[in-house]
Amino acid sequence: MKKILYIVSAMLPVLASVSCNKIPQSERNDLFVPADSNPAENSPVVEGAWKIDTVVTGAVYKKFAGVDHEVTEKNQIVNVMEIDLTNPRLHVKFHYGNIDGLRATDKVFGVKRDEEGAICCVNATYETGSVYIRTDYTNYMTIADEKINGTNVRQWKSEACVTSDGDSDVRIEYTAPAEENDYIAQRHAYDLMTDRPNLFSSAPMLVSGGNPVGETFIERMIASKLYGGSEGMDRKQIEKLAYENPIRHQGVEHPRTVVALTSDKKLLLITIDGRWNAAVGMSAKEITQFIMHHFPTITDALNMDGGGSTCMCVLGRGDATNYVVNYPSEDNVFDHQGIRGVPTHFYVTWDDPAKDE
Repeated sequence: MKKILYIVSAMLPVLASVSCNKIPQSERNDLFVPADSNPAENSPVVEGAWKIDTVVTGAVYKKFAGVDHEVTEKNQIVNVMEIDLTNPRLHVKFHYGNIDGLRATDKVFGVKRDEEGAICCVNATYETGSVYIRTDYTNYMTIADEKINGTNVRQWKSEACVTSDGDSDVRIEYTAPAEENDYIAQRHAYDLMTDRPNLFSSAPMLVSGGNPVGETFIERMIASKLYGGSEGMDRKQIEKLAYENPIRHQGVEHPRTVVALTSDKKLLLITIDGRWNAAVGMSAKEITQFIMHHFPTITDALNMDGGGSTCMCVLGRGDATNYVVNYPSEDNVFDHQGIRGVPTHFYVTWDDPAKDE
């Protein structure tokens, strides 16, 4: 009973702050919960470094668990699927759940594994009103709203996009910094990419042409005067801003999902856990620095949806029932359950050579 009362009391400030938020739970980032007040405070602290495991030829699973001494000086858990885009047996796919009703990452993976030979799956972009969504040449969402749903915050979530040809030609394209563009111009830029059958927009851009632009995202948002920030803001001041304000949204630690490309034609699908003692999470600046340190051949990287949406499944790894390898924060329990339903996913399929025989 004491544990239940503690959890309820810990959540009261969060419940009060979202009582007027009309954004559906399944299509919004959840509110920031400081790591030192998380109801799941007993998540174990782990020590270690990178572990590397080949899933199939050309697909390598990498996991970091322990204190990140290079960037954050905090406990982190990071999962990476490294996909060799030159391997003809590997294919990168985009999924939009409003077509088939599949939204939970583990459920998407289960179906795609059985039907298409998927070896991994990760959540993709933000709530549908804020992003551009195209699969198989059909546009389903085109940045419909001038403001982020249920808020007075100007759209900022589509400054770049991930595109593919439905196979192995994957690109990350930086259309314009969020402070220099508006949602109509962003929509028009993606409308013109008619040769790309699959397209998910997102933000912020973390690395562009080898340049770590994510390091200065918050400073640029403050300098733009569009989001009410001020130079030299401390954390307490940042946390007073609206949750969807990009200065707060990207300026503090969260679970994160990132997509990156390297100079040697690798696709990196990355999840960073957060809101646990064992995994604090990272800001946009920190994740930019982290991935550039550990994967110096990255040429382009884009932050996708994070928070409770962050989830990765890898064939034969993680949980024995759903193959979730990270620790989703949606249900405040340090395990591989409690996966949030989200609209979009990336998954990778593999042509088993045994089927050729």
